[in-house]
Amino acid sequence: DSVVQQKLTILDKYDNKDNPIDTLICYDSKLFGVPYPNPTTTPILVRDPKTYTSVTGCDSIVWYNLTVLQIQLKLEIKSDRNTVCRGEEVEIYIKELKPKNVPYTWYPELGGSSTTKKVFTPTGDLDCVVKAERVIDATSTCVTTDTIHVYVRESPVMSIDSVNQKENRVTYTVTGGTEPYSIYLDKNQVGSDASGVLNDSPIGSHKLVAIDANECSDGAYFDITPIPVIPSEYFTPNNDGLNDTWMIENIDVYPRCNVKIYDRTGRIVFNVDGYENAAGWDGTYLGNPLPSTDYWYVINLPESDLQLMGHFTLIR
Repeated sequence: DSVVQQKLTILDKYDNKDNPIDTLICYDSKLFGVPYPNPTTTPILVRDPKTYTSVTGCDSIVWYNLTVLQIQLKLEIKSDRNTVCRGEEVEIYIKELKPKNVPYTWYPELGGSSTTKKVFTPTGDLDCVVKAERVIDATSTCVTTDTIHVYVRESPVMSIDSVNQKENRVTYTVTGGTEPYSIYLDKNQVGSDASGVLNDSPIGSHKLVAIDANECSDGAYFDITPIPVIPSEYFTPNNDGLNDTWMIENIDVYPRCNVKIYDRTGRIVFNVDGYENAAGWDGTYLGNPLPSTDYWYVINLPESDLQLMGHFTLIR
């Protein structure tokens, strides 16, 4: 009998199934000739169909941990309104981006410190585009874009043409924008014409606003100031046609006024609502002439919430 001894060396083959190679492709791309039309939520274990020979001469198998990427990008405009008025501010922001670490670029850049939100005032119609791009390798890149179209409408222009303080009359004109207009004075609608006249506005500051058919608006301010009332210091009721009644300059501006005249004893000798100079006090009481002396007055002006007090002289 003979005994033969042989030395056996067992060489390792390569198999990385327990430690696959992470790899990434874009959806609708192919790997090893197999298309992947849908993105993955978890990685897929994929075997390279080829069999390789290791340095030791053994057959080897290569496994990949495959992620199929789809970039999801969604832009949104504040208030869901992409038609704005000239001069109106617009806010556009990235509502959704998956994966979150995908680089993206705004076109146009639009400026500002925030990369996820842009606030700007457009000067005309524009397309706001965000492009998200992930480079896979030298020959493959995942790209997606989203676009919001911003349309700019011309706003009307409200102009105050004239303010007549004494007659309390304001004229205005509206130009531009899209007719028909709605005209508001201090939030109350006062008309719809492109030009008009306002009468008897209360004393104080007011805002006149024009809103056009596209809901674009413009406003202008005007003030109605109190007209000074100046009572005469004396009058001479002697029927000579001059200063026969006591005159109050500009009292006609205040049709709701009340005028009271007192004598030295405090008796009311004259009391009237809506004083008119032409038919003013003639120096009589109950049809009888009053003597030459000083008299006192109280003038109430409800339109301006003012009260004037003083005295004047009756001279015969």
